[in-house]
Amino acid sequence: MPITPPREPLWSVPDPVARLQELISQDAQEKMVPLRRDVRSLGILLGEALREQEGEDFYELVEDLRRNCIVLRNPNTSDNKLTLQRVTERIASLDVKQAYRLTKAFSTYFELANLAEANHRRRRLRASKTLRLPAQPGSFRGTLERLKRNGVSSDEALAWLKQVEVVPVFTAHPTEVARRTVLYKRRQIARQLDQLDWMPLTDAEAQERENIIAAAILALWQTEEVRRRKPTVQDEIQMGLDYYRNGLIETLPRLYEEMATAFRTVYDAPISAGEFPLVLRFGSWIGGDRDGHPFVNAEATHDALELARSTILLYYLEEIKRITEQLSSSTAQVPVTNTLRAALDAYVFSIKTLDPEAKRRPEEEVYRRFLGYIAHRLQMTLDATKHEDAYATAEEFRTDLLRISESLDSNFGRKLSEQLISPLLRQCETFGFHLYALDIRQHEKFHRQAIKDLASGTSLTDELQAPLETQVSEATHTVVETLRAVADLKRIYPPQSIRTHIISGTTCAEDVLRLVWLAQTNGVQVGRKGEDPGLMPVPLFESIEDLRHAPDICRALWTSPAYTPFLNSWHREQEVMLGYSDSNKDGGMLTSTWEIHKAHRALHRVAKECGVTLTLFHGRGGTVGRGGGPTHSAITAQPADAFSGHLKITEQGEVLNWKYIDGVVAERNLELMVAASLEALTRSGSYGAKSLPEWEASLESMSEEAYLFYRKNVMDNPDIPVYF
Repeated sequence: MPITPPREPLWSVPDPVARLQELISQDAQEKMVPLRRDVRSLGILLGEALREQEGEDFYELVEDLRRNCIVLRNPNTSDNKLTLQRVTERIASLDVKQAYRLTKAFSTYFELANLAEANHRRRRLRASKTLRLPAQPGSFRGTLERLKRNGVSSDEALAWLKQVEVVPVFTAHPTEVARRTVLYKRRQIARQLDQLDWMPLTDAEAQERENIIAAAILALWQTEEVRRRKPTVQDEIQMGLDYYRNGLIETLPRLYEEMATAFRTVYDAPISAGEFPLVLRFGSWIGGDRDGHPFVNAEATHDALELARSTILLYYLEEIKRITEQLSSSTAQVPVTNTLRAALDAYVFSIKTLDPEAKRRPEEEVYRRFLGYIAHRLQMTLDATKHEDAYATAEEFRTDLLRISESLDSNFGRKLSEQLISPLLRQCETFGFHLYALDIRQHEKFHRQAIKDLASGTSLTDELQAPLETQVSEATHTVVETLRAVADLKRIYPPQSIRTHIISGTTCAEDVLRLVWLAQTNGVQVGRKGEDPGLMPVPLFESIEDLRHAPDICRALWTSPAYTPFLNSWHREQEVMLGYSDSNKDGGMLTSTWEIHKAHRALHRVAKECGVTLTLFHGRGGTVGRGGGPTHSAITAQPADAFSGHLKITEQGEVLNWKYIDGVVAERNLELMVAASLEALTRSGSYGAKSLPEWEASLESMSEEAYLFYRKNVMDNPDIPVYF
């Protein structure tokens, strides 16, 4: 094979000043130069890989089709018809293997272009912050500036913020076919693209990063992008956790620092990131969603909780190790608080199995000695939950961190506290020892069947003396196994790790009460008790008809004497889920959107009548046809006076990779959700505009017409299944 002569690195920087200007430019043309460079250079590297792997003829085929397709995109080209015919004939002449290779070449190119665009988003965000430009629409600072212009004081804005709680819920989805190894290579390329913007950049550094990208592209080409087997539930759990491991946990304190900085800038108010209200928590369906997923069983739920727990504990251990290396303050230089010294003395007395290395710390390095005991307790929590040295709760761990923080604050170490301890405290408050709350979901027809099987004249306890599977249906076995597993797992893991059970296909209040009876009978603590938040049943309304009936169903539930004790135990808070995807399938996009809007508004009215604080869980898909679209727009489009500040929203598996691919993108996505929630909350108060009756009448008419058309031509059309 001929040796390719060396060339200048594709990202070479002959003029660093000019390159820096491109990176921060606000000129419409100039600011796109870095994106074009990235796309062009990635295309060149892909082309080189194709030449090397598949030969010159294949490379020329790809290039010929690419050039012809560019011609087809130009409406002013005179011979478009001839070009299209030539392209069609060329593709038709390929055998299956050639067609597969060609498809892989173009799909790889588009993957690389998407990575370049994601990197450009990060680039423009940095440029905006570097130049201190006016706040972008939808940003947290922009929302605060709007509040201030409307006369909202800093105290009022802070009070609004304390009402905000956003819970993104990660789900698995079969349309996300990318393998973990492919996602890893994408992240590897994305990381190098980001570092190629770091100035000054020598030719040697540019070449090194280019080589890493070229190797990753070659690996992508040689890798099967689709699995040879169906992903297991455990595969899906690991893929969901990868987003936490690859930046989400780490970026959370930076997001709070950004929001606190924005608050200080807009209101000139002295608030630190540690003092900022907690506005984010996380949830998951992966390993808990049983509706239509026969492989999600008790073992899968256990794995989801165990892997999440080990993920966050391992992160805490690494952070404690890093802090120990840096926090070398000695009492020969500065004192520590009596509280910290007493806590250390108590550990010295009570913990006898500590690694000798930690005990060899100088007596004067109190922080390091105390951190050694924290690390030991975390390790015991990870290895043996019931070990006498293990932390019983995340709150105990947080208390130890607070002892260090307060000692540093009191003894000339505030900067150390803010840099080392405050971020970990925020992570502990958010993730605890469970990382996320795992939702359980099952269809109401399973519960209905279980009631039928188990409540036929004998008690459930008597009914289950013999082996379960010999007496009841598979549906009942699934329900009982699930609820017994929930009861056991909430005793093994932090009780906050499972707190809601979603009931798909809810059509009446009795559907909720059935689950309550089944859960209690199988040993689940339904109402809140002590540290256990209980297991709240969450009705999910999915069809157009059910959305229309949802307010009346919830009124019947919330006024039911049988349900009142549970509602009171949750401080009269209730979660209700609205299904976007299934209502889209049932009634079409326009009718679905309009009926969800009306149900949303009516549910809040009923909640207010019943003295209930309502959290709506929006089950949005990734695509527009499944209720997807820009998250900020969706949140701010909520009806006026119909938002409590609490928001739960699904983040579907098919979009996770693009919304949480790295810390910067994840931070921006989370910021948009918090900002939108604050925007919607304040507009729901005295600053919001209300829709006019004539608007609603027009939309009602359009929705009815669209619904009839959709049912006739799509849903009830017998040719549709045949066509698909």
